[in-house]
Amino acid sequence: MDRAPAAKAPQPVQVLDRSLNLIDFIASRRHPIALHEIARDTLLPPSTVHRLLRNLENHGYVERDQNNYWRLSFKFLEFGHLVRDRLPVREKALKL
Repeated sequence: MDRAPAAKAPQPVQVLDRSLNLIDFIASRRHPIALHEIARDTLLPPSTVHRLLRNLENHGYVERDQNNYWRLSFKFLEFGHLVRDRLPVREKALKL
């Protein structure tokens, strides 16, 4: 009997995992957070956190306030609107 090969779990990409973890961490906070707090709570070196945040900032996913505290950008709200507008449930509800 031939067996299909087992699907392999994708190999993690460290920089992507770390960046997404930072986004999740910042999203879990009610208020903007300082870089040193992010580094402390995520157990990542401050230089790594800084590099990742600057990259996320360059792509519009996070932003700094006037005190250099980090928060998610409105890009996530834009994504939410795009997802909502593509849901078939919305179309069905509008027909009611």
